[in-house]
Amino acid sequence: MVEFSGTQNFLVDCDCSQVGQNSGGPAGVIGVLVNSQGGEYYITNTHLSDFTQAIVVYDGPNLTRLFCSNVTCESYSNALVLQPPGAKAISQVYCSDCLFSGSKHSQDPLSTGVIIGNTGGTPDKVAEIFLNNCMVINWSLAGVLINQASQVVITGGRYGSNASGTGSTYGGITISQPAADVTISGADLTPQALGDSFPTQLHAIAITAAPNRLYVRGCNMTGYSGSPLSLTSPSPVTAVEITDCAGYNDQGTIVSTTAPSPSGTQFNGTFSGFTTPYFGPVTFYVRSGTGTITHIKLNGIDTMLTSGAFSVGPGAWKAEIDYTGTGLNFLMIGY
Repeated sequence: MVEFSGTQNFLVDCDCSQVGQNSGGPAGVIGVLVNSQGGEYYITNTHLSDFTQAIVVYDGPNLTRLFCSNVTCESYSNALVLQPPGAKAISQVYCSDCLFSGSKHSQDPLSTGVIIGNTGGTPDKVAEIFLNNCMVINWSLAGVLINQASQVVITGGRYGSNASGTGSTYGGITISQPAADVTISGADLTPQALGDSFPTQLHAIAITAAPNRLYVRGCNMTGYSGSPLSLTSPSPVTAVEITDCAGYNDQGTIVSTTAPSPSGTQFNGTFSGFTTPYFGPVTFYVRSGTGTITHIKLNGIDTMLTSGAFSVGPGAWKAEIDYTGTGLNFLMIGY
């Protein structure tokens, strides 16, 4: 319906819509196509309804600075797509106070609210993407799908009623490619948006590919019958930190009852020998059993103790138990 080209294009105070696909309207229509190599695009106080895709940022090398504020998108397949072709780049996309909702009439089983980055290439090609106080709801797969991208910052907002299919490996926010430097702070990731007509998502956050530095801080992840985190990455996931998140860090999760092996292994909640890695701070309790402890170290510093309770933070924090024999008495709890 609208195509941006050149630089400094504006779409302000508009209501853009089409006849819905379920009522005989055309499929495949894009509400706003940003198809240029320029920058400084503004979509403000605008309603985009019943398009297959609401906003697509696609072509043009080194596109910079797209600003979306107070935008409502109700679409069939996608609300916002940031996928440049080939080696082209997108950077500095700012979305604030936006509603990205799947249409209640959509029958697309692959619908995803916000797609950030391609499935190939390098993370730096799509970078500096900011979602501030946005609501992303009612999508078949992920609310937000992060592929190859970097410096993605999601602050506040609501990401629920997505990825509700039986056995879904997606979540309200999904990391599906090795993205780098993703920060999620203060977001509501509870399962269901208000109203009985909305579905219940199975996971708050899903990791299907190991990211390089994912930080989740102060989010609401309560209300899930199982873990709010789905981890199906085939590669080991270590560069993840989840702290101060209700529903995850307040569950008293038993991470392990078996001491790391062999002696001298450095570990925290993501120790590779644990059945279920834990990405928050942990406390471990240890004393000699049939084995004998000689040293307990925290971040390489000898505590001069051979038993007790010790806390280890996520990320770079590491503990080490030096011992002989086997059969230590060990318990690690995540908090």
